Amino acid sequence: AKTRIVMGYFQQLHFVNNVAEEIELLIRKSSRFSILDTCQFRRRIAVHIRLGDYRTSTSAKNFHGLTSIGYYLRAIENLHQQTGMEEVLIISDEPDVAEELILPKINNKTFSVHVDRTGDAIQHLAKIANSAAIVGSNSTFSWWGAWLATRKYRANVVMPRPWFADASIMMSKLMDTNWILLERNLEL
Repeated sequence: AKTRIVMGYFQQLHFVNNVAEEIELLIRKSSRFSILDTCQFRRRIAVHIRLGDYRTSTSAKNFHGLTSIGYYLRAIENLHQQTGMEEVLIISDEPDVAEELILPKINNKTFSVHVDRTGDAIQHLAKIANSAAIVGSNSTFSWWGAWLATRKYRANVVMPRPWFADASIMMSKLMDTNWILLERNLEL
């Protein structure tokens, strides 16, 4: 069998849903990605805080926008009210910065918050994809974690709106109709 590499922007929900079973089969068969299927399910709110170049690169920040911490706090509270879940797992490409931003503002009397500092990107994606509730950022990484969790567990998902810094860029084909879209403010 030939290996094919396809590059592009594949967050059109109908494209992915049309080959969902094939994607799931390939994940299960893959030595690298099977953890997405075998990772233990947790009744928790997984929060993906995308920082990195969204925070440090002017062009990335101008196009994608850096989501304010207020969005994440509102989304956590929204999911807590819906589900009663109090365990919160923070996953970020900059865990120390994410912790500095969110921990002082979250109600630690209500929530048990853990910032994940272990594992690689695939392990982090597996933790998101095997959580009962997800707070996503405007990131492909969040999107795929939410999609996988929705397929497998019908996870409760909150995603930011607008997806891009320019709110006029369409995102209607991006989101599952069961996901909650929550307005986000941008950090300047």
